[in-house]
Amino acid sequence: MPILVTGGTGAMGSWVTRRLVEQGFRPVCYDWAPSIRLLDDIKDRFDLVKGDVRDLPLLLATVKKFSVDRIVHMAYLITESESNPYLAQQVNIGGMVNVLEAARLMAVNKVVFTSSKGVYGDITGEHGYPTYKPINEDYPKNPDRVYGVTKLACEGFGEYYAKTYGLSFVALRFANTFGPGKTVDRHATFAAVGSMLEQSLIGKPVRIPQGGDSKDDLLYYKDVAKSVVHACLAEGLKHRAFNIGMGQPFSLRDVADVVRRLVPNAEIEIGSGLDYKYGGQKPYSGYCVFDCKRAKEDLGFTPDYGLETGFRDYAAELKRLDLLRH
Repeated sequence: MPILVTGGTGAMGSWVTRRLVEQGFRPVCYDWAPSIRLLDDIKDRFDLVKGDVRDLPLLLATVKKFSVDRIVHMAYLITESESNPYLAQQVNIGGMVNVLEAARLMAVNKVVFTSSKGVYGDITGEHGYPTYKPINEDYPKNPDRVYGVTKLACEGFGEYYAKTYGLSFVALRFANTFGPGKTVDRHATFAAVGSMLEQSLIGKPVRIPQGGDSKDDLLYYKDVAKSVVHACLAEGLKHRAFNIGMGQPFSLRDVADVVRRLVPNAEIEIGSGLDYKYGGQKPYSGYCVFDCKRAKEDLGFTPDYGLETGFRDYAAELKRLDLLRH
């Protein structure tokens, strides 16, 4: 079953590629700026195509060349979305439509789209601070940032292609993710959770001025990959959209406690208040906890990693792949 992964050498996509390889597949990674720094040890076990998701002819040619049966779409802009909405529209929405068109024209059986908690927008009332009552997939979707708007639009296009052309389509809405490859230089404050470990391991102090009182659902990259592969291989699903997370609230202070157990000399300071992602400069209340019953019952997915086991594995992978030098 040939599987194409757009963004398959990226920070998160690499772990999907790796899991597919571990399960006996030879995935095709389609990436506009491919880097195998997270995949160097298995570089001979997947195919690599340098390509832009805005290039529909190349997508079609790639799907045809490798007789692709399923597509995992993970190529999109995150931090650049707010500063360049035009480019975000071209890459995130335009790229999604191209992937769906390629699937339709080439009779691909399924498209799995990696969506985000950003589709929900601000989380208020009992579902937000300080009670964090879990939200399910029917929670109102009112994204107020470009990234979330594009993710919701992509889900809408996927629904349209599913209903109109019979394409099997699945959207996975991830909680706040962490893992090897999600670095501050590329993901800004969205990498705050993982950066505590990485900075501590190289002896750098960590100072986060604000946000210690916010709590958020988290998800380790290897569980991201597990959920994607589950969705890719699952048949007869009752739903198309799924919340994917641990289903628990965690603060930065909780993370810091784990990091200190792993790195006893870690210097970590976290300020009080809410919103560590934007530092309060843009009022943001998108912190939440997911109700993940649907993923468990329909996809058969439950996370393998908790907060501490995730960070222990994170530290081990950083060492195994020699990532801290980069």
